[in-house]
Amino acid sequence: MTRMPSAATTIALIALFVASAGTAVAGIVITGANVKNGSLAGIDVRNGSLTTLDVKNRSLLPLDFKRLPAGVAGPTGPAGPQGPAGQAGTQGPPGAPGVSGWERKFAIVGPFDSSSPKTGEASCPAGKKLLGGGGRLHHLQAVPPPVAIQESYAVDEDTWRVVGAEMSATAVNWEPVVVIVCGNVG
Repeated sequence: MTRMPSAATTIALIALFVASAGTAVAGIVITGANVKNGSLAGIDVRNGSLTTLDVKNRSLLPLDFKRLPAGVAGPTGPAGPQGPAGQAGTQGPPGAPGVSGWERKFAIVGPFDSSSPKTGEASCPAGKKLLGGGGRLHHLQAVPPPVAIQESYAVDEDTWRVVGAEMSATAVNWEPVVVIVCGNVG
């Protein structure tokens, strides 16, 4: 008499068969030769899985591209033909007047001695506005003396001030020079 396998053994053998068959099927590579031409649809392709390398150059037509709503920027394709010229727009308001008649002025402020500190100012001619300014130190030494500009700033809309001082006592003669740029501002 032949003994039949138990239910547990039968279930284990079926599970073993399914598991081994499943891995064998998963190991098969599907190529284009396995697919009937025209049988795949868009639903068969995972979204975002195709790239420019998957599409043959010049194979897509304008109707293959989705139109974007007006005002929405998207990738640009080849430029189309030039459209007709539009109507001329209305004249805009006149622009603000610019700067004209600019000039640079130097003011050498004495005394030319070794006193410290020294303040110098330069002002723009009447009718012109100060556009900028600065200063430097004038001396006749090959090696600069221990003198520095301490302050350099606009006093008002047409005057610039420079203050120089000795950093340590020196007998060298020096004086501040104020440099300004002025112009007509409309």
